[in-house]
Amino acid sequence: MNTNLTVIIVVYKTKKNLLKNFISQIDESYKILIIDNSYFYDFADIENLKNVSIFRSKENTGNGGGINIGLTRVDTPYAIYFDIDTFFKKNFLKEMEKCILEIKNFCILIPNINSQYNSENDFIELYDGEGAVMLFNVNEVIKIGLFDTTYFMSYEESDLFLRCKKYDKKIFILPKIHIKHDGSTSIEGDGANLDIIGVRSWHIAWSYFYFLKKNYSYFFAIKKTYLSLFKNFLKLFFFIYKNDKKNICIRYNRVLGLINSMLLLKSSKRPKLD
Repeated sequence: MNTNLTVIIVVYKTKKNLLKNFISQIDESYKILIIDNSYFYDFADIENLKNVSIFRSKENTGNGGGINIGLTRVDTPYAIYFDIDTFFKKNFLKEMEKCILEIKNFCILIPNINSQYNSENDFIELYDGEGAVMLFNVNEVIKIGLFDTTYFMSYEESDLFLRCKKYDKKIFILPKIHIKHDGSTSIEGDGANLDIIGVRSWHIAWSYFYFLKKNYSYFFAIKKTYLSLFKNFLKLFFFIYKNDKKNICIRYNRVLGLINSMLLLKSSKRPKLD
């Protein structure tokens, strides 16, 4: 079993076939740690795999909180987190491991997700990359406090990346190592379930304001978001007129999420447990 790198994934009401397909991409020599944020997920046909271990979280603290649990439980110096709607070649983890040896003094390595970067360089120092896949130097990221679990959904990665920059903990993008990320397909029913759509929309607005307030100031956050609040109000009335249920849900929850954050109320909206 590989003693250098552990794979971490976080599940919540995740589509079973998607989880199985993801696991099938991982060489059996790599340990996989699954954090179950729903507590009651059915791991039949998965829990007996020799390289898989499962931790059932008693509280859903969001994706960042789930990754935190994984990072504090792994027994390898490095860990790589994946959104499970990512797809990659069999040698992907070997390529990432080579970078561990070649790049010194890093906190996080991020591959070229959906080929966003066109560069001849082997790595680029950058602090605003997408976080669908992140390879962590475990000790280094623990030193700066891991993910802020005040965020339940959205902007937790941006917050961590900014903290890395402030504390001179290096993040590198790897332009030559490619991975595909479908996005927004890891939760059961996502794309059609108005509850999930509403939760995500609420947190996009709440978390953005909180991110600005935390890292800059309350008045800076107000300045950056008050027009968005006004525009979402207008769009809400427009979609009510059109009887467009999906967009009503999106705009209604963005308005509520932003107002809650402006009023300094906690991140409270959660998916329903069916």
